Amino acid sequence: MLDSGARRPVSIKQISFVPYEKVDLDNGLYGEWLLQQLNSFEPGLLSESLEIRKQTVNKIRGKDDVWTKLQGAVYAPLIEDSQNAIRSLRSSLDDCAYLISLKRGGAMLADQIASSQNIQVVKIEKRIMSLEEAERLRTNQTDNYKIQQMADLKACIKSIMNSELQDNLTIAIAESLVGGGSRNLLIRTLEELINENLYPNIKLKIILLQQTIHTEDRGRGIYVSGTTKLSSLQIITAQTRYILGEDVGYQLAKSGDFCKKPVIVFKGSQSRLIAYQINPCESTTARDVIIDLNLGRYNGLLPNVL
Repeated sequence: MLDSGARRPVSIKQISFVPYEKVDLDNGLYGEWLLQQLNSFEPGLLSESLEIRKQTVNKIRGKDDVWTKLQGAVYAPLIEDSQNAIRSLRSSLDDCAYLISLKRGGAMLADQIASSQNIQVVKIEKRIMSLEEAERLRTNQTDNYKIQQMADLKACIKSIMNSELQDNLTIAIAESLVGGGSRNLLIRTLEELINENLYPNIKLKIILLQQTIHTEDRGRGIYVSGTTKLSSLQIITAQTRYILGEDVGYQLAKSGDFCKKPVIVFKGSQSRLIAYQINPCESTTARDVIIDLNLGRYNGLLPNVL
């Protein structure tokens, strides 16, 4: 395991596929239509075609406002890759006093890399701005979350620095990365902050988990770690083929109608297909299940799959 924490309470059932009249999802008995869908996921995720990979990811993710039975299904061979990426990012926090995360994907990442670590986590929410605030930030949209979160991020860092008496402080900012827009916006925002010269002894780290299944073929679009033109701003990037839970509404939610729906973990297709249904129990949510998968707390518990 990646940390010393315990797996949250769940029940685990191996999925069987049965005729329609015998379907009982609560007991892991799924129908033929779901079998056909699940059989399409492995070849789609492993396809050499970028377009087919994207289509498969979109099919698995579904939509936030509804829940479907195979939504967010996790392809088990990608879990180890994800665990390795999380492990490498956890080690980058050793000299950090604070970890700031951006909802949604960044907050999920922060919960994993900060687990059992001695670091203070601060989350930047998505919120509707007032008309006055939107005008001040030069946008006519009160729900422009990117601009709102960058403004709140700046304010958060200034608040931390103004409350700390020590001369040197390292602050990390966590975000998930599928395209490149969020990364570039973060760099611009933090460079602007540093260039204000209010905190000469501050050091900032951008902690990125990049999903590469969406990148161009032959490795194009892969970002690497390094420094920017400012030595006090460092970028640390770990790649994983697929970010578990990324843009899957019910797996990111801490509450709500669907947060306790099961998580399906599978491997193979056709005659090789094996799948498990992980059902959250007590206060556990699907979000907790995804985090525990990434932290290695299910390793060895799903025979022939993980």
